[in-house]
Amino acid sequence: MYKKAVIIDGYVDEPASFGVPPYIGTYPRYIAGILKKFNINYDYYTIDLLRENIDYWKQLSSYDLVIVVSGMTVPGKYVGGSPIDLNEIQKVGEYCTGFKIIGGPIKLGYTKEGKSKAKPLELENYNIICYGDIEAVIYKYLNSNEIDPYIKRDENFLKEIAVLGAEIILKHPNFPYVIAEIETSRGCERDKFCSYCTEPFYGKVDFRDEEDIINEVKALYDYGERYFRIGRQSNIVAYKGKDKPNIIAINNLYKGIKEVAPDLKVLHTDNGNPGYISKYPDESYEILKTIAKYNTAGDIIAFGVESFDKNVIESNFLTTDPDSIIRAIEVVNEAGKDRINGIPKLLPGINLIYGLIGETNETYKINYEYLTNIMERDLMIRRINIRKVMAFEGTYLGKYYKDSKIKINEKLFTKYKKMVRENIDSNMLKKVFPVGEALLTDVIPEFRDRGITFGRQLGTYPILVGVKEELTLGKPVDVLVSDYGYRSITGVKTPININNMGLKELEELPGIGKKRARNIFDIKPITEKGKLKEIFMENYNNIEKYIVL
Repeated sequence: MYKKAVIIDGYVDEPASFGVPPYIGTYPRYIAGILKKFNINYDYYTIDLLRENIDYWKQLSSYDLVIVVSGMTVPGKYVGGSPIDLNEIQKVGEYCTGFKIIGGPIKLGYTKEGKSKAKPLELENYNIICYGDIEAVIYKYLNSNEIDPYIKRDENFLKEIAVLGAEIILKHPNFPYVIAEIETSRGCERDKFCSYCTEPFYGKVDFRDEEDIINEVKALYDYGERYFRIGRQSNIVAYKGKDKPNIIAINNLYKGIKEVAPDLKVLHTDNGNPGYISKYPDESYEILKTIAKYNTAGDIIAFGVESFDKNVIESNFLTTDPDSIIRAIEVVNEAGKDRINGIPKLLPGINLIYGLIGETNETYKINYEYLTNIMERDLMIRRINIRKVMAFEGTYLGKYYKDSKIKINEKLFTKYKKMVRENIDSNMLKKVFPVGEALLTDVIPEFRDRGITFGRQLGTYPILVGVKEELTLGKPVDVLVSDYGYRSITGVKTPININNMGLKELEELPGIGKKRARNIFDIKPITEKGKLKEIFMENYNNIEKYIVL
């Protein structure tokens, strides 16, 4: 039996699973639960922690069991961490003298960016490369000393180990500011799968019981976790649905989570199928209303739209037609429109991918026109994610591009992406985060640049927030929206202490401008709010509750 193990988190990003800081994914937690079950002491390092200190690398030789989690099967840009690369994976193999296991979505191949084909995994110095489920491989190996790199698990497998592994969050370098990704299911409920997607490798959809999920959340909460995302599934609206959506199961799940974690700070979700929602609009509306009842504001249900071009949709077996996508967007807007602190409870996000089969120059125009149409209908989209496809062996797209390069018109990609950012995103930001009304709570300052402190909330796809003052990095603040940047928000820290603010800071107050800011600055200190009301005029009522004198 092994005396001490180390889990090296190289991060994961899949169509229905995320584990890049500030998130901690499911893989490290499940592995930790198995190690605890077999009474094996363990340490936990993120790859970024190893990069920061060479001494951590040197310590790797002291472990007799080394487990590496890794794999990116969707393209992404990351702020909280940088995924492990092949050189680092090999370096771990060279530094470590113990028994070495690697697994996660990297089993499907390795690639770092979009418009690329994944390369099959060829590694030296590893004892086991897990082509099945890494947690199942490790469990069988520790339980019987048998190596089966292809073994898979079902959702019942998690009943005990998910609870046991909750303690690992205490070892995360971001703790307590870390989001736990929660699994409700794996696999896809569709009969025919999208051409590029790797989720079907997990088989037909398999759901965890509500009680098991709630018990895991409780265990995490008891260790101090306060940030949760119900994100590990391909379609949250289909949770435990058979012939139609299961409204009761969703209510039991979300109600149960709030009962065992009453003071949680974030409860968000991810991933919904717009075709499923448009097929069952009434039941989906009830489910989305339930989610919006129990979640925290700013939640996003991401739609894997990928393209509005009907030819691309048909050629890649995508989820639904453009009209049904818009119908699904309408359903989410209606269900999630209530606002807390000026921010909607739940909105849709849209993912678009380029490099798919059947794509032409016209595709870019079609996608842009549909996004414009959505905006002109006064519907809200919280996030539009525009990416270049990755192709993996075993997918339909992987076979299509087996002997050729992925083709993307780079000029049109850049042109239309810029148009979306400047003409669509900018308008959506104003609808979602109204000036002087939207308050973003617990924004964590991350870095400073030219007199501006930038930070984000913990949550699903958080917006970048800039405050024109020097804030303490890592210390959460509440920010009132005052203006907009390029895919970002400008705001002022609350409470707003007028008498302590400089002229430039006063100019940032919502609806003030330079002239009124100068008037306030010249008559400081102000002792009565009535005087402020005269200067602010119609803008005063929105921000009065945030002002202190």
